[in-house]
Order: sequence, then C-alpha cells, then structure tokens
Amino acid sequence: EHILTVKGEQSLVEETGSGFRVITKPFARSPVLTLHNNQILYGRNDSLRVQFYSLGGDVMNTLAFDYEPVEITRSERREMYSRWRDNITSEMEEQIPNTWPVFDNFVVDNSNRIWFDVKTAENRSGTDFLVADMEGNKLGSASIPEHIRLQQVKDNFLYGIHIGDSDVLSVVVYEIRSK
Repeated sequence: EHILTVKGEQSLVEETGSGFRVITKPFARSPVLTLHNNQILYGRNDSLRVQFYSLGGDVMNTLAFDYEPVEITRSERREMYSRWRDNITSEMEEQIPNTWPVFDNFVVDNSNRIWFDVKTAENRSGTDFLVADMEGNKLGSASIPEHIRLQQVKDNFLYGIHIGDSDVLSVVVYEIRSK
C-alpha cells in the first residue's frame, strides 16, 4: 500500500515517426524523500521547503525558507547543449528552466539539524550547505571546494560522494568545525 505519492523527476518527451523517446530534462526539478524519527520528509528542489508526513501519510509540519534560485549562465547553458546537442530539439529547449534547482539533496543529522546542499552563485564549482533546525531557524552555512552528493552528517563529520574524472566515485568525509 502506498503511504505517500509525489511527482517524479521532470523528463522531456519527443515523439518520433515510429514512437517516442524520453530523456531527463537538463536542470530538472526532482523530489527528495528521506525517513527520520518515524516521519517522512519530502522536499521538491524547486524551492527550499520540506514537508513532514506521518508514516500514515498525514502532513505533520512544513518548513519553508526564503532562497533565491541561481540563474543558469550562458556558458553553463552552452556546456549543457554541447553534451545534449543530439538529444535536444527546439521544442524541448523551451521547457528547460532558467534557474538551477535550489538544492540537490538534504539530510537530517544526529542532532536533528537539516542540511541542504544548495546552489549558490558564489560557489558554482563546489557545494554549499544551509543548516537549519526542525523549527525552521537557519543555524548557519558551510562550503567545500568540490561538488559532492551529500549522504550523511553525523558526529561532526559530513559524508558524501564525489564524482571525479571519468565518472569515478569516491566517498569523502569532512570534519565540521565551528567558527
């Protein structure tokens, strides 16, 4: 039985003479779901907002933060087109957003803080984190020089997956120090 159903990642669909093809939309908006303390946390990365659901599927709480999405630059758009050139038609191009998704992922640490890996104009090649408590108060931020996929924050260590050259995956860990 389904407890919660949410909209999936955005795709582009093109009809061809004999059928159709589906590709993931560049700069797509997508859902993020995680479990924490017998609750389901759901966020969609078009805004900095998290909804808390009971395991029965009832909305328990919503946290929302003001956060301005980062514009996609011309050079970023050109780079995307160079990778997707054979897959993007002019009709599909009109559906591509003008801004980056607000965040890639979020996790809850063992001190009940929510860590969002957010996109900022100042750190396009790295990863920035916005940290908040469960009441919706912004507690701080952090930056690292490389782009990683946030996996876990526990006992003052941040763990993530780094995608390197030739798509080599590495597990990385950073110690969290307060200023």
